[in-house]
Amino acid sequence: MGIADVVIGASAWLSEAHGVERAPHIIDLLAEMINLAETCWACSLSCALLGQPTPSGAYVVDPLMANVTKLNITRFTYEWMRLAQDVAGGLIITLPSERDYRNPELRGYMDKYFQGKPGFSAEQRMRMMRLVEALAVGAGLPEALHGAGSPQAQKIMISRRGRVEEKKELARVIAGLEEDELYRRIWS
Repeated sequence: MGIADVVIGASAWLSEAHGVERAPHIIDLLAEMINLAETCWACSLSCALLGQPTPSGAYVVDPLMANVTKLNITRFTYEWMRLAQDVAGGLIITLPSERDYRNPELRGYMDKYFQGKPGFSAEQRMRMMRLVEALAVGAGLPEALHGAGSPQAQKIMISRRGRVEEKKELARVIAGLEEDELYRRIWS
């Protein structure tokens, strides 16, 4: 399982603890998180599927799809983490510390005011909030941006391997700017 799976699971759990799991906007946020994560997974699969064996027998992934995957990861991680923050709510920033929770003078108030819907204790809810905070607000996000190399380097490789000239030729033929046999049959 990847980080996206964990943050999606934590967000879904929190939506239940908050009692809003059936709210249309929450369903939409979770679906968007899943869409982004699965898009990255699909790109990873295509990167491998389109790869080629080398003469030595080693296998090299498709470089265009590898860079598309890496660029999506640098963008989509921030987005699914932003969505996780939205589902979690403002408590991930204002939540008292565990030290405060362990203080006998404060714990009763926290148990009363931080409890979720029935079946979700304040402590459980606070622990899950801390998990989302660590993943979605913490220091791991810069790694998501630069862990696979610079996004600008990925864009350079994508533009080099994107077969733009072939795509321009295809557009010229379809638009009728190239007089080939098909064009003459259609427009004659």
